[in-house]
Amino acid sequence: FIIGHIANDKHVLAVSYGIEKRKPEVIKSTNPTHRNLYSYDVADASSAAPTYFPTKEMSIGSQSEESWLVDGGIVANNPTMCAIAEAKHAWGDVSVDELRVLSIGTGYLTRKIDGPESQAWGALQWFTIGDILNLLTDERVVAYQTLAITRPGNCIRVNAELRSQPGLPDAPDDAMDDISPKNIGRLKQLGDLWFQQYGDATVKLLLDQYTGPSLDRLDPNTGRPIDYKTGRST
Repeated sequence: FIIGHIANDKHVLAVSYGIEKRKPEVIKSTNPTHRNLYSYDVADASSAAPTYFPTKEMSIGSQSEESWLVDGGIVANNPTMCAIAEAKHAWGDVSVDELRVLSIGTGYLTRKIDGPESQAWGALQWFTIGDILNLLTDERVVAYQTLAITRPGNCIRVNAELRSQPGLPDAPDDAMDDISPKNIGRLKQLGDLWFQQYGDATVKLLLDQYTGPSLDRLDPNTGRPIDYKTGRST
């Protein structure tokens, strides 16, 4: 399946980062030079997290230059703003107020990092104890910006704490490399919980039938989506 098989009215965007050129690579179905790329190669390039997966080699652009790519999350772990920018680029006369945004996260971390101990850490400790990759790729600022600039009721941000959630007594492990069958099952249960809490509003948003408030992450105390405007669970 190549990017060129995507229908012209169905725009797709993925973000990666070229380590040799030291710049983001935004791969788009609307870019003619990207339409011959295979979807599985793009998926590899956009998820090649350093220390977890190998760098991805790809030929990108009109000159078919070789690029060495890693996970786009190091520069845009929440690519929502990239999608909004692409929508403005593709449909220049559309205003942000006309956009409807569905942003689906992967859960966020709440594991405490020891502040006093961190004062004495060097590079090794920050990588092994301080979880620096996750610190540098925290995406909640972009979620806040998206909810702030879009019209009230036009944005739903699906997300929740990974380790603590009402309605999910057996919460998943937040370690990125825990791919055990047990933890994968827990993550699937978290997805089911999200659909229970956001599904109806999400379908209505996509059908232009939603009349509720913009929704943020699940409240860890109530297990309900947070109304962005009031800051309270719905």
